[in-house]
Amino acid sequence: MGILIDARTSMNISAPLDAPDPFPVNEPVLVGVVGLNVPPSTMGMIRVQFDAVVGILLPSQAKTTTKVILAIVSGDSMAAPIVYLSVQSFSLSDIDSQLITLSASNYNTPVPVSGMLVYSLFAIVNTSSAVLRSGPESFNASVYGD
Repeated sequence: MGILIDARTSMNISAPLDAPDPFPVNEPVLVGVVGLNVPPSTMGMIRVQFDAVVGILLPSQAKTTTKVILAIVSGDSMAAPIVYLSVQSFSLSDIDSQLITLSASNYNTPVPVSGMLVYSLFAIVNTSSAVLRSGPESFNASVYGD
């Protein structure tokens, strides 16, 4: 049976925005960061579980299929190792608000020497149509040991 070591949440946007901002095209946008405390003396296997939600608003004038990439990295920048990557495609008929959810894990994670495991969630939009960052946005992580 796993033992909970730590759990953290990063709530960026708690409810849909009345005046959302557009996502930049093909640029990673930080959605959330969590730092999990894991004592360096922790023995056995470490597992991390994630869940998240990212709310977007698709424009009615979209001319192409829109892809939204969600990436969880082990660190605080897109240069860090990717531990989860998903691609959501939205067709021209999917205009209006969309909630993208994820559930992921990082298995057999090494014990951090610093005592801190940092994970970040980024969203990347690949279309020039004005996809809006409407919310909500939330990123949660829990770390378990043996």
